[in-house]
Formats: sequence, C-alpha cells, structure tokens
Amino acid sequence: MWVRTSQLQQIDSALETGRAEDIDTLIADILRSGASELSTSNACAVCRRELVRSELQVGVVVFACPGEHGAWLSPDTLAALRGLGRGHATALPKRSRIKLLSALLAASLAALAVGLALGVTSWRPMPMEERRYLQELVTVLSDGATHRRDVEGVLQSKSERATYGVVYQIYRERQGDVLARLKGLDVPARLRRVHDRIIVATERQIEFYRAFTEARMRDDSVDLARMLGHPALRSSSYELHAAWDLIRGIYPGLDAATSQTIEGALCQFDVV
Repeated sequence: MWVRTSQLQQIDSALETGRAEDIDTLIADILRSGASELSTSNACAVCRRELVRSELQVGVVVFACPGEHGAWLSPDTLAALRGLGRGHATALPKRSRIKLLSALLAASLAALAVGLALGVTSWRPMPMEERRYLQELVTVLSDGATHRRDVEGVLQSKSERATYGVVYQIYRERQGDVLARLKGLDVPARLRRVHDRIIVATERQIEFYRAFTEARMRDDSVDLARMLGHPALRSSSYELHAAWDLIRGIYPGLDAATSQTIEGALCQFDVV
C-alpha cells in the first residue's frame, strides 16, 4: 500500500501535539484509502526510484522513497497499523504506538540521507536525470579527492627525489581514470556548463601536480605554500568555484544537506 509523505507529515503533527484521536483517525483514513493495495513494490509510485528498505520496531518493514514522495507498506506493516488503529485491548500500548509511528515517519522522511538521495524540496523535486548525474559526480569526485590527497601527502614529505616521480605517475594514471569517468557521465542539458568546468578543473589539477612534482625533484625545499600561485592550480580552483556557483544558480532552493554534500565534494577535490 502506498502512503504519501503528506499523510506521514500529518501523523507527525499529531504526534507532536499528542492528539491520539487524530492519530487513530489518520491511520484509519490511510488504511481505508489503500485497503485494496496489499502488495508492495520496489519502486516509488511517483518517481519510480528504487526504494530503501528499513526495518522498524517490532519487525515492521517499510519501503521508503529516497525522494520523500512516500512509502510502500508491506503486508506486515499494514497489519501492524491496523492493530494500532483499533481501540480494543489487543492494540499496542500508547507508548509503543507512538514509538512505532515515529519510526515509520523517520524512515520515510529521513530516507533522503540514504545512498545520497538528492532533491530540491518535497514540492519541487529534482529531475531524475539530474539527480542521477549529481550522485555519480559526487562519487567520482570523491575518488579524485583521495588520489589528490595521496600524491600531495608524498610530495609534502621527505622522500627520495625519484619517489616523487613514481608517485606522480601513479597519481596521473588514477586521476586520468577519474577524468575518463567524468567524460563518460550522461550529463543533463542544464548541467552541461557545470560539467565542462569540472572537466577543465581536473585537467588543470593534473597539470599542477606534474609541475609540483618537477619542482620538488629539483629542489626539495619547495612545498605547497610556494606553489599556490601556479597558474594551473589557480585555474583549477577557479573552475571548481565557478561550477558550484552555477549549481547554486540552477537550484536556488537546494536543501542544506544536499547542498553540503555537493559543495563538500567539490571542496575536497580542490587543492586549496
């Protein structure tokens, strides 16, 4: 049975104010509206995204949309809710009922954080192709940030000069793979300018670490602070900041969690 997020929000409001009668009425309305839909699905009824399975109190299972559209309730969940709605002696105690409904609400509304589900607001969801692109972008940038930190850590350490060259070649190969993965992403039309800037930033970053490596092999007193003015580094950082500015312009209502995830990925990928 499909339950809309708005219905869960109504239950949440009743929970906050302790209106037990309203909770019972809302449960009854949900059951009545979905009485014939006893099977569950592995996709959201609205956006068709794959659902997140969560096991709640007393073994109750809910399958929630990461985009906050609602949740499919399993037959066990449906039976539990029916039990909660009954006022006779076999119903769960009030404290257990409140606890279960709170868990159900949390699983559906907080599922956005699972698997990096990206969206703007409940009322203006991000198009699926843009959501998918940003998910993939963050994953690729995370790998790139790891490679960047690895090579930088060695370049900042005291090592044999030949070691710097070997480590850069490893970095160059791995970051070249990151660049290839970026170029292979399916980019939505209105995010093309964002993507192009990130591609340029990645290319410039590879150039910068080559220059840093060569400088370090010539003079082991050279450190990152002395390289901060390098044109390739300045260009890479500029392109990443410009990409973030474009994203903020495209999604002015971006929620805080999603905004922090994307901005964090770009910042970690950046050298400075």
